[in-house]
Amino acid sequence: MRIIAILSLAIVLFAFSNMNTNISLQQALTNGYVKVKIKSLGHYQGESTVMEIQNLTKNDLNITVEPGRKLIADKEEFQNLLVVKQQEIIVKANSKTSKNIVGFCCESDDAGPNKDLGYKVNTMADSNLVKLAKYINTNYAQLSTTSVQQAIWAVSNNHGSAAISTLSEKEMSLKNLVCTIKNEPIPWYIIKQQIFQTPNGMIHLVNDSLYGKMAYTNSDWCYSKLNIYDTKDNAVLISIGNWLQPGSNAIYNVAIPIKNLGKGKYKLTLENDKQVFTQKEIMI
Repeated sequence: MRIIAILSLAIVLFAFSNMNTNISLQQALTNGYVKVKIKSLGHYQGESTVMEIQNLTKNDLNITVEPGRKLIADKEEFQNLLVVKQQEIIVKANSKTSKNIVGFCCESDDAGPNKDLGYKVNTMADSNLVKLAKYINTNYAQLSTTSVQQAIWAVSNNHGSAAISTLSEKEMSLKNLVCTIKNEPIPWYIIKQQIFQTPNGMIHLVNDSLYGKMAYTNSDWCYSKLNIYDTKDNAVLISIGNWLQPGSNAIYNVAIPIKNLGKGKYKLTLENDKQVFTQKEIMI
């Protein structure tokens, strides 16, 4: 039995010495092949951290950093980060290699990281964030930084999906994926937000304006207004009126400021003193 055990160990060691060196970061960590140190580059989006990998083996390793890995800040008041771009890092035997990692904030209520803040390599995020990160990884070059960040916050912090940009087909698909993950309808409108970061690193989102298209039917030219009502039918925003052209299932292009509206459900109504031409719900 002892001879068999020795032979088995020798086979394993021989296999490892000749194995394909392609390996995921999780596999390398689980098997104790590497040690990892992560430090912040002072950003909460894009290339936000630098990862140092120390290879503890006698073999070169080609390590895949997986999209969907959640990096945990060493201090609780700072944001955790979600890795959204797969990266290959070749680490020579018994040596160290460092590479910048693309990760985005997945805790909008916490402060942005200071430069050199330490991060724990942790494990993969929950299945919803992993699914989102894989889509972002595949389409990263065709997505704006803002759309990526808004999509992550929509899942990680339950922000509204209406803030996700849809300037391209890939961004529209990103919004569709987020809504599927959250099991909610795809909003018919887009909310443009301004993102501010205070000197202490806190993130503030300010709703700026709302855009969309509404179908209406009207028999004659008439004066109309686009108004917003709260759930008690109180008018909270009355727009400047304009002339409404006649048409059946004609399209009205909505562009209306919403800076002063608080969070909640509202009703957007195209109307005049005589009739309501169309109305739709919005969620701020």
